[in-house]
Amino acid sequence: MKRVEITNEVIKYVLDELIPGVLHGVYGKAGSGKTTFCMHIIADYISSNNKVVVIDTENGFFMERMRDFVNKDDLLDNILLRKVIDLNDLRRALSDIKGIISSKNISLIVIDSLSTPYRVEFKDEKNIWEVNRLMGRTILDLKKISFNHKIPVLATHQVYTDFDTGKLEVVGRDLIKYDFKVMLYIEYDLERDKRYLKLIRHPFVEPQEVSFIIKKEGFRKRRFI
Repeated sequence: MKRVEITNEVIKYVLDELIPGVLHGVYGKAGSGKTTFCMHIIADYISSNNKVVVIDTENGFFMERMRDFVNKDDLLDNILLRKVIDLNDLRRALSDIKGIISSKNISLIVIDSLSTPYRVEFKDEKNIWEVNRLMGRTILDLKKISFNHKIPVLATHQVYTDFDTGKLEVVGRDLIKYDFKVMLYIEYDLERDKRYLKLIRHPFVEPQEVSFIIKKEGFRKRRFI
């Protein structure tokens, strides 16, 4: 993939402005920075007094940590946090959210992660079809909410290594690939302490790669290393 300058339009369309009515996915290995990436996006939204719904499926999203990303504690009141366990719980949460989007002026929905409730449902090979059906309905719910209310949805996804091909795959595979119109991959280079953001799919921008550093004050968008 071509490496581009930080001023490229990928920043405008991907980092600074999520697309209304579109599902956005961010995937990568554990510790790559997916949650931190989302927190910076959330901070951008709430700092402009927009309200954000955060659905935490991993019990890893804490308001105390979000304080590091904003300059005023009262901005955290713009975050509506919901913790869920499985796909049925997630669908109930989405049903509740539909009833408050307009009244609460919700501008963004973040799910961290969509993979966890999907994995929770698996018991053995016998229930794969049922779990995939439930996951498909969940994604359909997300698409309807995003499209009908013209707000973006940002979800993180876990990955695994395919046993046959040795390639890294998103948990949920085709269920995720076809409905998330924007897909980003974060790769962490431990030796260089760098993260590479790869734009895998986007309706307006050609696939490309940018290098960035995640810090407390946000993405270093103009000084590339």
